[in-house]
Amino acid sequence: WLTDYSNRETDHAERPQAVRIADDSYLVLWEHWSLSAYIETMALVVDEYGNVKTEAKSLGSERLHRNGESFGLAGGAAWVTGAAGQLVLHVVDSSLEHTSYVLD
Repeated sequence: WLTDYSNRETDHAERPQAVRIADDSYLVLWEHWSLSAYIETMALVVDEYGNVKTEAKSLGSERLHRNGESFGLAGGAAWVTGAAGQLVLHVVDSSLEHTSYVLD
C-alpha cells in the first residue's frame, strides 16, 4: 500500500494518478477523502518497482482534475484545473514542492 490511513472505513484514496518523472521514478498523486468529503491532495515518489523514494506529502487543497490526467513537465508532474473563468496549471516537482500558475 502507498497510503497508510489508520481507519480504512473512513479514509480512502480517490483519483490516483502516476506520472513518470525519470527512468526509474514515478510521482504518484491522489485525493484523500473521508466517506463523504474531500480532505486533501497527496503526492509521493516511487521507483519503478513501487518502493517509496519520497514519503507522502500533502499538497493542500489543490484538487486533481476530475476527468483529466496528470502529465510530466520539467522533471515533475502537472495538471490543469479551471474555476471562475481561469485555467490554473499545477506543478509538483520531484521534491514534492507544489506551485500553481494562473494561465492567461
